[in-house]
Amino acid sequence: HPGPQGALTCIFWFFLAIFSLQVVCSEALQEAKSPGDIIIGGLFPIHESVDDNGLCNRFSVARLAQSLMMVRAIEEINQSGELGNITLVYHIVDSCSDITTALRNTLPFIKINDREPQLTPPMMAVIGDYYSEISVAVTRQLNLEKIPEISYGSTSGLLSDKTRFPSFLRTVPEDDHHAKAVIEILKDHNWNWVGIVATDGEYDRYAVERLRHHAEHHDICFAYIKFLPEFLVDNNLKDSINEAVKSITENTNSIFMFFCLFFCFVLFSKNKVWIASDTWSQSVNCLDTTRWNLKDVETVFGITLKSGNTSRFEQFLRNLDKRPDLYKNNSFLSDFLNGTVSGSNTSLDTKITQLINMIYPYAVFSIELAIKAIAETVKDLCINQECDIATLQPEKVRT
Repeated sequence: HPGPQGALTCIFWFFLAIFSLQVVCSEALQEAKSPGDIIIGGLFPIHESVDDNGLCNRFSVARLAQSLMMVRAIEEINQSGELGNITLVYHIVDSCSDITTALRNTLPFIKINDREPQLTPPMMAVIGDYYSEISVAVTRQLNLEKIPEISYGSTSGLLSDKTRFPSFLRTVPEDDHHAKAVIEILKDHNWNWVGIVATDGEYDRYAVERLRHHAEHHDICFAYIKFLPEFLVDNNLKDSINEAVKSITENTNSIFMFFCLFFCFVLFSKNKVWIASDTWSQSVNCLDTTRWNLKDVETVFGITLKSGNTSRFEQFLRNLDKRPDLYKNNSFLSDFLNGTVSGSNTSLDTKITQLINMIYPYAVFSIELAIKAIAETVKDLCINQECDIATLQPEKVRT
């Protein structure tokens, strides 16, 4: 009889077999792939949800753009010649903003490295996912083959625990750094009476908890803390917004820390000082000047992540119509440009403009940094010394 550890292993591989069966029986897996020597996986929430049948829906142009940032970064490394004759390649799949779908769609990444050497190129790392809760699940699965996951957006402090998540890396700071940045702004301006409005979700509640923790050490007090429903369909939405607006208007001397995104346009009020979290300080919808004039909001301090130069990526997007080879093996891009995706039945120029409008500078920086880190590892292993590509081990990226 197998011991407890052996039994757990059998159970795990049983569930992996179930996932494999689901992959075979479901609709064809959408993906983007390129040929070459060393594979870098990509996991992006290109769809924002799954329906009752487990099918992905609500296509996200912004997340498609972010997956293309990875494509361009890899192409740039290959064209630079810094890896000699070695080419990096991408294999991008969709998490559909859903844990089960993400686990199923990244299962092939594990199987790539669970192979006989020489049969396929090795999978060195996976870029993604954006959401922390998905990264928590996926990094555990990838760790079976010691494949690192490098996230460009997962900021949960939970993922900093290396004993639980040894294969997880990221190119963005965790949430606690965000709270410290807010405290520094308050200290610099001698503001010590603050109101907070946030959505009632795990991310915002953690951010508020860290903010309160650091505020205690700097004599910063809170006039109120209001949590709004996380979803627009919540029955208490109207009452919660009215209550928050009342608190904002009555506290004339407060500084307002604002985490919300969906509600940003509802709560703006004149003669206030706002500190915007990164959730909406870079939001295309909140900064849409066709809907309102930001001057009407008075003073806004925005917390943003470190950003990169977007000009080269913008030029890459403008040349998409000249690159039919690029979307031949990219079903996400192909569906979008061919009008298969709902709402994309417009001209090619309009679609490219949509992609350009969804460029987030922090994502350009974070994704490029992740690719460059992997390239440097490959350079150390195979350019600065001799190596056998077929036997490269992904755990080298973690060290």
